[in-house]
Amino acid sequence: MDLKRIGEKGVIDRLRALVSHFHPEVVAGIGEDCAVIKIDEDTLLLVTTDMLIEGVHFKLHMITPYQLGRKAISVNLSDIAAMGGWPTYAFLSLGLTDSIAVGFLDEVIKGFHSVAKKYKVSLIGGDTISSPYSLVIGVVILGKSEAGKVIYRSGAQVGDIVCVTGFLGDAAAGLEMLNRNVDMPADIRNYLLKAHLDPMPPLEIGTALAKSGMVHAMIDVSDGIASDLWHICEESSVGAKLFKELIPISEPCKKLAHILKTSPLEWALRGGEDYKLLFTISKRHKRELEDFLQSKLGEKFFEVGEIVEGDSLWLINGQKEEDISGKGFDHFATKQETSMKK
Repeated sequence: MDLKRIGEKGVIDRLRALVSHFHPEVVAGIGEDCAVIKIDEDTLLLVTTDMLIEGVHFKLHMITPYQLGRKAISVNLSDIAAMGGWPTYAFLSLGLTDSIAVGFLDEVIKGFHSVAKKYKVSLIGGDTISSPYSLVIGVVILGKSEAGKVIYRSGAQVGDIVCVTGFLGDAAAGLEMLNRNVDMPADIRNYLLKAHLDPMPPLEIGTALAKSGMVHAMIDVSDGIASDLWHICEESSVGAKLFKELIPISEPCKKLAHILKTSPLEWALRGGEDYKLLFTISKRHKRELEDFLQSKLGEKFFEVGEIVEGDSLWLINGQKEEDISGKGFDHFATKQETSMKK
């Protein structure tokens, strides 16, 4: 049996089955956006790690080194946001090919530092190696949270509504625009390029959601809502319904899809890299949470579905129901030469 058959989830499931927690301080490990470790009675340590590989997550002719450095740290900070925490320290590891120029490396580091500085994250270590074929960037982020404030994937309850903090599909649309070299008006082009090349981690809204005490489960949208909502379903032992007409899609995304004669819904469901927060709350708390986020940050969110009994994720389109359980981006089931996903 090869990796394509078992997919990314199969790889993770095998790891979970073969390893165990050896220390009582480990609150959560494999299966969450971050590992959670107890520091003391009041503080939890959050740890997340991720890799970006040339040809899979980025193509050097499509992204500047400065943008690459920014994106490398931002996508990791998004995992901290998904747990409701705040980042503190970073480790950066680089696999560098012989073709990488010093000036290119300097720009990557400058981009990385620009985001780290914004969120007061200190770069305190890492590793460098020679890579024979492609540029590899590995990032580890440490963060912290108050005990009792961390939001896990496993807390969704039957009857919850499913919400998302922003438009979905923009990053995938930006990638498609680049891949197909589509000429778009400057405002639309710049909007979609930023969504794909320079996403910002939703840290402020993540911590606000955690402090509200109303959120039951949360994850960041990195592989598409079809995958990421399914992760919540699996960890919470529930099912969900996702309503097509409620999925928020921006006008620039819709305009590009119209030109390309494709469905923006596919980008929203399976494109990934939007780095918005997907969460569940009790229906009765919706208005209270709307008022809370508006007063704290001037932010809003969109209701897109509901948590139900069962073990499937359904896309509801009028009277039609489609089982989309786990049908988002998968590193091992998708040809890597055509992908640029987390």
